[in-house]
Amino acid sequence: MKRARAHRSSWSRVFVSGYLTLVVLATGVAACRLSSSTEMPGLAAIEVLLLALPWSLMLGRPPIAQADLVIAGGLVVLGLAINAGLVHWAVRVLEQLWRRYRPRDAA
Repeated sequence: MKRARAHRSSWSRVFVSGYLTLVVLATGVAACRLSSSTEMPGLAAIEVLLLALPWSLMLGRPPIAQADLVIAGGLVVLGLAINAGLVHWAVRVLEQLWRRYRPRDAA
């Protein structure tokens, strides 16, 4: 017997790929800025921090504010991963709603 394959959402692949492309571009821009700037290096990576919102807001909280740069970077990467998962989930829900309520062909 053939097993039913789970439907793979093309919308979620497109949107998550677009989000990850934005992350890669923002990381490249931040790396170029960080390599050329010595003043206020945290602001040079502002695009990456914005893509990791709201999780990057924890960087200003007292226990994390005194933490090592590796921990702060890990928090930003974790925020980016969580946001990618949220984008994937939201697009899947919207696609299911669209498939359920779209007008059918009257054939």
